[in-house]
Amino acid sequence: KTTLAFLLKLEMKKDLNMIKEIIKSTHLGRIICYAKAKKNAKNLIAEYEKRFLNNSCALKTNESSEYLRLRIIVESHVIEKGLSHNDYRPGFGKQNVIQLCEHLLRYVKYDNIDDFAFYNAVSLIVQYHVRNKEYGFDDCNYIPIEQIENWYKNLRKNDCKCGVKSINISKVKQKVKEFDFETFEHMRSSVRIFDLPCKSIDEKLLEEVINIAKFAPSACNRQAVRVRFVNEKSIYSEIEKLQRGSKGFLINCSVVSVITADLSLYETREFKLPIFDAGLFTMNLCYALETKGIFSCILNGYFSEKDDNKLRNLVKIGKTEEIVSIVAIYNLDETQIVNVPISPRRNAEELYSIQ
Repeated sequence: KTTLAFLLKLEMKKDLNMIKEIIKSTHLGRIICYAKAKKNAKNLIAEYEKRFLNNSCALKTNESSEYLRLRIIVESHVIEKGLSHNDYRPGFGKQNVIQLCEHLLRYVKYDNIDDFAFYNAVSLIVQYHVRNKEYGFDDCNYIPIEQIENWYKNLRKNDCKCGVKSINISKVKQKVKEFDFETFEHMRSSVRIFDLPCKSIDEKLLEEVINIAKFAPSACNRQAVRVRFVNEKSIYSEIEKLQRGSKGFLINCSVVSVITADLSLYETREFKLPIFDAGLFTMNLCYALETKGIFSCILNGYFSEKDDNKLRNLVKIGKTEEIVSIVAIYNLDETQIVNVPISPRRNAEELYSIQ
């Protein structure tokens, strides 16, 4: 009786699926499917908009610590770019420097400030002041130089190597010739391991990988991307269920990494930037892994609001961070051989235009 009931239920499910497919093929069915898809798309976009508005600086007051940190980072980068001009103009960016000093004075009153952002700005103002002095330009009427120098004394020697460096073009080109990036690029493939044993990865090696990947460009050098390396294999199956597109190969990883972007480092007009910055970092992370002989596969990091919250709890992700991607990481024995999709690329002429 139990078996018969199960088979009847299965048959009913098949019939129901068949009916659904028939309805979808009708004109009315297509209209309903389109309306449903449109509603779902709006919901997905709205969820990101809500998270962005709540966690970015879009709605923060000018006196909040988040807003002050963001302005300090962006304004520092403006000064850094100005210092790099070959045709240096003494006293450039006066208003920007005034604002930066004001923001530092207000920001330092908060507890648990971002030391990296703070002392990077302090170091840049000192360099700005020294450079102006070399040109005989007095900026003391708009820089609180005594306060800045007091802060600068607390800066450890290796904390911030900011400012300007010189690049020898011929040496750079020579280095590029010595490293065949084109071959390296063609060699990389997305690897998915379903049934091969994978070795663990030493934490020190993961740190080395991040020290390479961190040089990915980011908007105004805000470095908003964070990486969670998950070694706790007991939750891999749960992450795989939530991700939905990695069935059978995420649970075999040496390490699972979750890539996020800190939305508190962006403001309203920078709506697209968190995804852009995290995308650049993710690719750099995969290249860094490849240089260490470790393989990877980038996975879509979009989740419904419900699943997003589940993953945050599993991996302990802060509320201001947007989950952007997951990278499956495999450390394989040198004797192993794996099959990967060829995934052909379009011809170059299909991908660009010249105006």
